[in-house]
Amino acid sequence: MQPDPELEEFATRLFDLARAGETETLGAYAEAGVPADLTNDKGDTLPMLAA
Repeated sequence: MQPDPELEEFATRLFDLARAGETETLGAYAEAGVPADLTNDKGDTLPMLAA
């Protein structure tokens, strides 16, 4: 099954926000339902990168 390019782009933006420390924006996404345990290809979660 081929990954959805739009979903990959969205996840990439989320991880970029985490790396940049944009915790307010990430919190809004979490409240909207984005799982905090979402991981990238290295196994990093959003909170790990935001810390």
